[in-house]
Amino acid sequence: MSPGLVGLWAVAAGCSGAISIDTLDSADPTAETGDTEDTEDTEDTEDTTPPDPCEQGPAVYIGTGEHTYEAFDEVEGLEIIYGPQGGWHLWQSIEAYNWGIVGDMVWTITLAETGAVVSETEYRVGLVADPDLGCRKSFPGMIGYLDVTALVMGRCDSPPELLAYREVCLDVTVTDETGQLGTAHACGTAIPWDEDPTSIDTSCWPD
Repeated sequence: MSPGLVGLWAVAAGCSGAISIDTLDSADPTAETGDTEDTEDTEDTEDTTPPDPCEQGPAVYIGTGEHTYEAFDEVEGLEIIYGPQGGWHLWQSIEAYNWGIVGDMVWTITLAETGAVVSETEYRVGLVADPDLGCRKSFPGMIGYLDVTALVMGRCDSPPELLAYREVCLDVTVTDETGQLGTAHACGTAIPWDEDPTSIDTSCWPD
């Protein structure tokens, strides 16, 4: 898992306009609970098979990636992309299990050390089903436009100067066509894009 990565998620199931919220933590859903007693005649038969996500209830995860969903722990960092219109962004992607086909999303990106909001975007998308795992849907390549106006310090005035090698946190709230509501939160390290054509003052980066 990449440094600074935190993944927390919660979902709520709703129907007929009523929504009940179940908060899920990061504990292993397959872990045994309650007291157990070991005896000499007991054989250790612990099942290490990963739980089937299609049987775990609705869940939402945040990732990155332009063309496909990429989990934070599968990438070196969250690239600060310079776009053709002269601005910078991060790629926002979502992965959902046991979810509807439409996703209304509200995204926020914050600088972890200060809590400053550097991006707020909204999307309505059609989630794409995985042909090999029917309960899994995803949608990559949602642009998180970066605005660091509130963070400008002298010559340090661009996203790659003010965010690179710092932890940023992404939050999303997702609602599907049935009213099912889910939220997800994840943090990772922002990194400069190798193809950024602009002049970056690297002295702005943390030591």
